[in-house]
Amino acid sequence: MAGVTPSIMECRNYSVQDIMNIYGVGEESVRNFIKKHQKNNDFRVFMVGKYLRVLTSAMGRKPKKKDIAEYLWHSEPIKINATNDNWRIRYGYLDSEGKEHQTTETVNNERAKNQFLSYLLLREKEHKAAKGTTVASKVDKTEIETVEQLLYAYAEHTKYLHTIGDRYGWDEGTYRANIGKIRNYIVPVFGSFPIWKITRVDMRQGFKDMLQLPQANGNHKANGARVSQRTVYDCKKIISRAFKYATDDLELITENPMLGVTVKQPKSGRREVWTEEQFNFAYDNCSNPQLKLLISLMIALRSRIGECLALTWSDVYDNEDKHEPSYIRVYKQLVYRSEKFIEETNGRGILKVFDQVRSTRPDAKRRAVFHVTKTEKEIEAKTDRIYVAPEVIFMLRDYRLVQNQHKQLAGDSYIDDDLIFAHEDGTHISSQYADDMFSALYKPLGLPRVDLYSL
Repeated sequence: MAGVTPSIMECRNYSVQDIMNIYGVGEESVRNFIKKHQKNNDFRVFMVGKYLRVLTSAMGRKPKKKDIAEYLWHSEPIKINATNDNWRIRYGYLDSEGKEHQTTETVNNERAKNQFLSYLLLREKEHKAAKGTTVASKVDKTEIETVEQLLYAYAEHTKYLHTIGDRYGWDEGTYRANIGKIRNYIVPVFGSFPIWKITRVDMRQGFKDMLQLPQANGNHKANGARVSQRTVYDCKKIISRAFKYATDDLELITENPMLGVTVKQPKSGRREVWTEEQFNFAYDNCSNPQLKLLISLMIALRSRIGECLALTWSDVYDNEDKHEPSYIRVYKQLVYRSEKFIEETNGRGILKVFDQVRSTRPDAKRRAVFHVTKTEKEIEAKTDRIYVAPEVIFMLRDYRLVQNQHKQLAGDSYIDDDLIFAHEDGTHISSQYADDMFSALYKPLGLPRVDLYSL
């Protein structure tokens, strides 16, 4: 069979390999079926019509969810427990009304998992072909031959994804950390393999070999120690996404060699959290109006601290006097970026750069920026709107009166960036400053040590 990448279009033409992956049948079975319904002796393309429906009912593995118009994305499968072969796969989709949802599918064996993943991959290809892909990386596909070249091309691609608010983008810190894992652990094991020759057997053996590598120099846990299971698991996620990029976006290979390859997920330490009584006690004893509002918004908006610190008054739509639901738009976050990173990405995804420089080192100047967290499509679909209770709006009104007093006292020296959370001179507050305010609240009360992310 000719190794040609299948063309996934509205006419829905699938290669023999695609049919094998979807339905878990051998090549001979697919070819015999084609012979009955197609006179083309090449057999490279399978013309899907009523025969697909027959195959699907007999051997296919479709989701149980019925109202699915288009498939958007899916996450890596998670094994439910070690005593059975059940897997859980989370995926996103659009319903018949164009609304975006996410749900999970549970399958009871590895073969069913691989069939379902292949089905999702094909549906996602159709969605990208119909709507256009977000891939805009300047990648020369002819230069990608080895796994090492693929990994570094994918890393640059994730930097672009981050600038458009894509969920799979890497911010500056994540990018540096993952480049270190690629350089120190993945490339020594897999780097020299040609991408079209590496197999699942190579992958499984490679992850076993990775556990024998020493920790990289500079790691605080090095001292001759071996690579941890956590690091290997993180490397597996990187290489899985890289090969998905190679198959779906670049279409360099027809089959993802990471399908069906699993790595044991290490147990994570439990984060310390407060009980309901402890939280209420701290909240009732909070005399800092800025901190109290921050805690209230983090809970009401179900948002991270960076997203709350990036809120401006123009993001608040106070409709209480109109007897209409009030909402707050959450589509950006306050983060710090080096000037070098801003230059490398041409400022894509950055809505505002603040004047204050965090470091005086010329090679490490970092500036606070507003960075997008939603794609243009998500904003058009109004997923950035979060409706809030009237009590939250009344808290915001009261706090604005306090902020107006700060403006009057500061006079012309006040820096008005329309920020909700700002110092008395109008400059932005950092997440570290918010953590310090929070520590000053719970330590005198004798409560367990937690951070704002635990609320």
